[in-house]
Amino acid sequence: YHPALPSGPGREPALAGLLRQRYHEEVCAARQMTGRHSAGDACLSQLFRDLSRDETRHARQLMALLEQNILAF
Repeated sequence: YHPALPSGPGREPALAGLLRQRYHEEVCAARQMTGRHSAGDACLSQLFRDLSRDETRHARQLMALLEQNILAF
């Protein structure tokens, strides 16, 4: 099954738009977690560092998918 993706001059394919949106969400989440590293509790600080690292990894994966999607069109 391959759903039709709207494309054409001036129109971004639907998948690319969704990937771009998710990328920005992951980047924002990583920034929020980074800002919380300064929590007074050492365990919480480590948790926020781990979460920030995970969000950054997710953003990189989404960017790779977005680049592949753009190159396919």
